[in-house]
Amino acid sequence: MAAPRDDDSVSVEELQAENAVLRAEVERLSARIAELEHRLGKGSQSSSLPPSSDRPAQKAAASKSRAERRAEQRAAGKEVRRRGKQPGARGEHLARRLAPDDVVVHDVGCCSACGEDLTGAEAERVDVRQVFDVPDPRLICTEHRVVHKRCACGTVTTGRFPSEARAVTCYGPNVRAMALYLLHAQHLPIERTKQTLAEMLGVEVSAGFLASLAPEAAGGLAGFIDELKRRLRGRPLVHVDETSDQVGCDTWWLHVVADELFTYLFADKTRGKAAPDAAGVLPGFTGVMVHDRLSMYFRYSDATHAVCGAHSAEPGIMRTCAVRGGSVLGRAGFSGRVVVSGSA
Repeated sequence: MAAPRDDDSVSVEELQAENAVLRAEVERLSARIAELEHRLGKGSQSSSLPPSSDRPAQKAAASKSRAERRAEQRAAGKEVRRRGKQPGARGEHLARRLAPDDVVVHDVGCCSACGEDLTGAEAERVDVRQVFDVPDPRLICTEHRVVHKRCACGTVTTGRFPSEARAVTCYGPNVRAMALYLLHAQHLPIERTKQTLAEMLGVEVSAGFLASLAPEAAGGLAGFIDELKRRLRGRPLVHVDETSDQVGCDTWWLHVVADELFTYLFADKTRGKAAPDAAGVLPGFTGVMVHDRLSMYFRYSDATHAVCGAHSAEPGIMRTCAVRGGSVLGRAGFSGRVVVSGSA
């Protein structure tokens, strides 16, 4: 921070420049204070931190009953949040169907007072209640038989099995889809997926069968992936990044290209430019590319580059990188356009 100087020896331009520096410093320190206050407010009740990390004030607050906390809020003049759905919140309910799948009529056979037969009596009123449920899960075995027929010319013509009948005995597409959903949407381990299928469907599958499903499903996504890449290449703005992960004992890199509608993840053994080139989205992309200043991204010269503020501890770092065209841009041989954002 600049030392105080005699006002008579300072020009207006110098004062304005010094004022701009001081304003930037105030903004930086305010953001830092807000971050530290947010960290201090974290505890076992508001984050994943263990109870042992709570400060004395947080431990005291955690030990209070709900009634005590509500009384303190009322005494402080704060609005007390009521239980249940809050005003303005979207309601959820199980709507009645106009055309149910099945109707069961519970008729009256005789009068509950005198025992008179009511079989042919007119109904005075009908009350309706609908129960939503799923049928009992049961594994169904369908046998497919292919017929061989011999023509008078001597040729034997054979029918064709459907695609799901891939072996003498095999699981069908619904079992495969459910196993994939449990593994990759609900992130269940293989052993728990085996247990779930056995208990809910009576399907005893092997670990090898479950391990084979992901490569099989990935092979069926070729058309979808091509369409996804085509759409991302045509988007006006995309976010790109990369992060490491363990595959077995090796380090792989997950490269991502995404916007508000589409997300494409591509795994590769390398972090370098060869990976996004192989992914097939960034080469030839002409929109705005938001990234973290990794030098390889600047080598895509057809794009307009926007530097992500969330990856810089101080706003001045981004401006120095982009305006000076220094080490990062120079090493990348970049000669295109850069948009610098000062906020995350």
